Amino acid sequence: MNFRSELQSALSQQFSGLNSAQIEGILTFAEILYEENQKQNLTRIEGVQDFIDGHLIDVLELYKLPGGIGNCVVDIGSGSGVPGLLAAAIDTQTDRKWHLIESETHKADYLSNSAQKMGLKNVFVYAARAEDVISDIRPDTVMARAVGKVEKIS
Repeated sequence: MNFRSELQSALSQQFSGLNSAQIEGILTFAEILYEENQKQNLTRIEGVQDFIDGHLIDVLELYKLPGGIGNCVVDIGSGSGVPGLLAAAIDTQTDRKWHLIESETHKADYLSNSAQKMGLKNVFVYAARAEDVISDIRPDTVMARAVGKVEKIS
């Protein structure tokens, strides 16, 4: 069984609440991430269940936040695309804007190319440091994963 079909099977068994568009978004993101991870080190998580436990569950939890996610979301230090790109791939609110900020140019290029391959027109990628662009974006939700200490990003 290949990666895509194994992941699709696991998703249908473990996440009955996801619609077909969300499942397709997850599958496409996971395939792109897996392929790119062969070229550059984006994640140590490579297996199907590791992907679910280490990435997908975290992203799905975002949608359970009290008050929900705002309409203008910034992901600082987007790197592999988790949480921002994966969250955008499964988002059912099509008018929400996802701003992915990544200071490493090669990772920002990956994010931009991935969003394009996934057909995500509501994703905007910045090859910059967050402090240089965040005031122009004016988000109502900011998220970060594995960037540094809270003091560094607050």
